[in-house]
Amino acid sequence: MILKEKIKDSISLYLCRYKNIQNFFALKKDDVNVENISENRSFFIVRNIDDFNEICKKFSFTVPDANAEERFNMGDCFCLIAEGDVWGCWGWFTTASRDFYVLEIDASSKIPENAAVLYHYFANPEQRRKGFYYDLLRLVALKNGKEYSIIYAYDTNPASKNAIKKAGYRDFGEMSHKTFCGFSEIIKKYGNTV
Repeated sequence: MILKEKIKDSISLYLCRYKNIQNFFALKKDDVNVENISENRSFFIVRNIDDFNEICKKFSFTVPDANAEERFNMGDCFCLIAEGDVWGCWGWFTTASRDFYVLEIDASSKIPENAAVLYHYFANPEQRRKGFYYDLLRLVALKNGKEYSIIYAYDTNPASKNAIKKAGYRDFGEMSHKTFCGFSEIIKKYGNTV
């Protein structure tokens, strides 16, 4: 069993270091287009494990592959958008000034004080193509308390990349563990593209 896990971890690390490429995007709070955000949708930011468990129960879903309590202890927040009693999309963001590890490319970078990093977003399969992800990305950028929001997506995930761009995030290109410039550089490039 231990050998099987070590082989799995080795393959995963190989893919991160040599095969995975992420596209990185950023959006300045002042540049968020607030038009057409549905008034029928509820937006939640969850900052602790008790509220997280309550919201998961309320909307009858689980969050796979996440140690929620550990994330909350590091200062991360969970966000969700719903319409009525149906959840549309959820994800995580952090505004903590710390090194943030991007597993998919095996690279870390310090989060700038004026930025939030968004990660691990998931749309309800039954509610896809209804604008939930699009709305959530804009609301998180508006309400996370930081000037900039940064998100990344696999280069092989065109649906996610298109929704991110449609929400107003600027594309800063494909990066791997060898080419990742860091979150501060992305913010600096954003400022230079105005």
